[in-house]
Amino acid sequence: MNNTANAVLAIGASHIMAHAKSEVEEMVNISHSLVINIGTIDEYWEAAMFLAAKKQMN
Repeated sequence: MNNTANAVLAIGASHIMAHAKSEVEEMVNISHSLVINIGTIDEYWEAAMFLAAKKQMN
């Protein structure tokens, strides 16, 4: 995550790396975009990813 964050900053973009289930849907609403990094998944992150993806599709 740290390398990705630094790369995004280097090109002048801003980002939010949210994975708490309680906040992902609102983060998708605010940003109007979603990137899911499936590099390291555990059960908690998987659930948050599905919540975010469902929100993005609506």
